[in-house]
Amino acid sequence: MDQRYGMVQVATPAQRIEADRSPLEASREAFESGLTAHIRSAWQRNRRAKEGVHQRMLKCMRQRVGEYEPEVLQAIRQQGGSEIYMMLTSTKCRAAQAWIADIELPTGERSWMLEPTPVPELPPEVMAEVEQAATAQFRAAVSQGQVQADPQTWREMIRSTKERVRKAMQREARDRMDRMARRIDDQLTEGRWVEAIEAAIDDFVTFPACILKGPIVRRRTKLKWGPGGQPVPTQEAAVEFERMSPYDAYPAPFAESPQDGDFIERMRLKRRTLHSAIGMPGYNDAALRSVLEEFNRGGLREWLWEDYERHKLEGRESVLERTNQDTIDALHYWGSVQGLMLVEWGMPAEMVPDVLAEYEVEAILIGRHVVRVRLNEDPLHRRPYAKACMHPLPGAFWGLALPELMADIASMCNATARALANNMGISSGPQVEVYMDRLADGQDVTKMHPWKLWAMKDDPGGGSNNRALNFFQPTSNAAELLAVYEQFERRADDATQIPRYTHGNERVGGAGATASGLQLLMNSAAKGIKKAVMQFDTGVVVPTIEQLFTLNMLYDQDDSIKGDAKVLARGATALLSKEQRQARREHFLAAPPRGL
Repeated sequence: MDQRYGMVQVATPAQRIEADRSPLEASREAFESGLTAHIRSAWQRNRRAKEGVHQRMLKCMRQRVGEYEPEVLQAIRQQGGSEIYMMLTSTKCRAAQAWIADIELPTGERSWMLEPTPVPELPPEVMAEVEQAATAQFRAAVSQGQVQADPQTWREMIRSTKERVRKAMQREARDRMDRMARRIDDQLTEGRWVEAIEAAIDDFVTFPACILKGPIVRRRTKLKWGPGGQPVPTQEAAVEFERMSPYDAYPAPFAESPQDGDFIERMRLKRRTLHSAIGMPGYNDAALRSVLEEFNRGGLREWLWEDYERHKLEGRESVLERTNQDTIDALHYWGSVQGLMLVEWGMPAEMVPDVLAEYEVEAILIGRHVVRVRLNEDPLHRRPYAKACMHPLPGAFWGLALPELMADIASMCNATARALANNMGISSGPQVEVYMDRLADGQDVTKMHPWKLWAMKDDPGGGSNNRALNFFQPTSNAAELLAVYEQFERRADDATQIPRYTHGNERVGGAGATASGLQLLMNSAAKGIKKAVMQFDTGVVVPTIEQLFTLNMLYDQDDSIKGDAKVLARGATALLSKEQRQARREHFLAAPPRGL
């Protein structure tokens, strides 16, 4: 509170982040370049903003692989009993993954299409040519006496000529888009599109978001055959696509997509990759050599914080083993940078005409060295990242994951299963009550078998009715616990909109007892998956194909494939068409035969 005015001072998010910085960080940045400090500041800000999301992703992953939260597991072990974990979440995720993959990767078809845009008006130069051709045709017809020399006839001839040219241009546009679609299809096949989409769908059903990286132009070695069948390795540029782990994505705190604010990807580069980049455009050779030298001396191996739990859940080797290899952690930055920082880094002045302006760039930071800076050459400054959420939240980068939608239900199912396992173990046989003072010396009460003889002492009370061993049967609550479990298992169908019968469970009942009733249930259940497919189409498929289309328009040497078009997704549309075809088949089969 401000004592002078009696008012509470409210700090902005940027001011709070600045106040959280340690004096060590502030003093270190004073000795770094402006570009390095700019990227590091964005990294610290984005990393802090993602801390809560990171814990959510770990929880989703544990739920998917069937592991309890550490505090829950500790409480279970303190209480004793079964540690069974029901893989209900894994079943739902695998069912959703298979369902979506079947739609997004149809056999022999594409999940996208190119449609030429309408041409309502012809270009000015074409208009001039059309008018000249129509005028010449009109004069020739008048001179031959075929038409009358009046303005109405002349305008009608111009209109009909324009219409013929417009239709011809539309036919040419469709042919061009067909050729462009085949080119894109070939690039997707060679760029490992199917593998990337399958991995992205797995993230889509597991985490709050999935991210696909591409198109990325990389140089790779391809084997060709020369004279005499001799193998000739050649270097060529190719377009590639890859799944980006949501763990490695660090968006700006208020970003809604990778295209907003400062977006950072955490990368792992091999030493030979950095060495091969020496001398390439956009790289700083001195910075690359400094990085390699520091790494050889044992540095830059843990300059970024590590997440042991993530590697454990992913089933990968431990971080300590990984650090002995030749991988180097790096930050791939995408964002806006002032021209003065670019000139200071060493970018040619002709590429930065205004040092006070902001430029959209991509940069790679390793330790305190910025080894690469390039201007974003996309005409719309788009970044090669596409993001989708199965259940998006308006205005947020991260949505709700499928495991989060059924987290409480999964917890109840696990608790019921543990109670069921414990109760079945206790009630599986009789319990024994032993009076130790009645047993003869040397009797082992821990071992029991049929026809065992027990040696007894006389009853100290003088009676003979007090038995040394009393057997009783604990109550079994298995039926009640099973009913509770099945109730919550059915609630998981409603929470995820993925019913059990969609992944092969035969216990449907009700309307699902007949083929037509089951088909109606399947169509109703598909409404939920349609929305998820639309999210994946609009978030991943369409933006990625659009960027690949732009890349071909800019750099492909074949002019016969170029034209104006828009990208359309066919995922949800294909699902709807499939349902309509199935409905028509059922109607045809149910119709009574007509007489001949």
